[in-house]
Amino acid sequence: PDLSRPLRPQYARMLTAHPQFARATVNRFWAEFMGTGIVDPVHDFDLDRLSTQASHPELLEALADDFRKNGHDLRRLMRLITQSSAY
Repeated sequence: PDLSRPLRPQYARMLTAHPQFARATVNRFWAEFMGTGIVDPVHDFDLDRLSTQASHPELLEALADDFRKNGHDLRRLMRLITQSSAY
């Protein structure tokens, strides 16, 4: 980190740059709306078993990719989930 600049924005960039941030966020919002996460329990992600641990790994990755590509827009994510046929 560059200590001459504000640390919060640096931390936010570092945190959101990791692909797991998007997956975990998407999973938590999915669980909040649907009652259960794509990976359940939501706090128990195992990156080595993600493809077998997730009930729908393609859905998780598609939502996480969209979340990343759209600047981590929570409103868009919530809209995607609540306007889905699954909801």
